[in-house]
Amino acid sequence: MLGAFDTAVSASLDYGYERGDQRYRNTAKMVACLIAVALSVAAGWALYGNAANCGEAFLCRYWLLAALLLGLVATPLAPMAKDVATALQKAVAVLKR
Repeated sequence: MLGAFDTAVSASLDYGYERGDQRYRNTAKMVACLIAVALSVAAGWALYGNAANCGEAFLCRYWLLAALLLGLVATPLAPMAKDVATALQKAVAVLKR
């Protein structure tokens, strides 16, 4: 009976830790997305938002939309870029041997 209780408690704790970890990762991804969008909008405003002689260029008219889309696309690309950079570093280290 003690073994069954131990198994039940272990399963419950594992489930709780798994759920907490998933919530943490999802929250971190959401915050990263908001920061990426805010930074891209700030950069877009600095480049095109207050330009008086911007003309008829596409980015001049739609800089906010382009900045929002760029921020949304940049969020999932950051971990992939880190993985690619790590893989390239390891490949260079192997080739140097």
